[in-house]
Amino acid sequence: MLEFSVPQPRTLEYGCGTGPGAYFLATRGFQVDGIDISPIAIGMAKEFAAQRGLTINYGSPGIAVELPICSGGSLGPQSPLPHWEAK
Repeated sequence: MLEFSVPQPRTLEYGCGTGPGAYFLATRGFQVDGIDISPIAIGMAKEFAAQRGLTINYGSPGIAVELPICSGGSLGPQSPLPHWEAK
């Protein structure tokens, strides 16, 4: 019998708000990175994920270059996100 492993799917949700889409994907086995321009929304998303026992990487656009997905992940090295800089 042939055996193989499938890598865990990974996605980036930009404009994630408080994270409902990220929760949906995380509960279905995805590794999720979420970014949003609102620090308040990101704070709420982090709290909601922790309450649900989900591991989701959240941040604002200034940290996009630090997310694993932006260093050759699903978006690849040509991602438009790394040009964002923290101000």
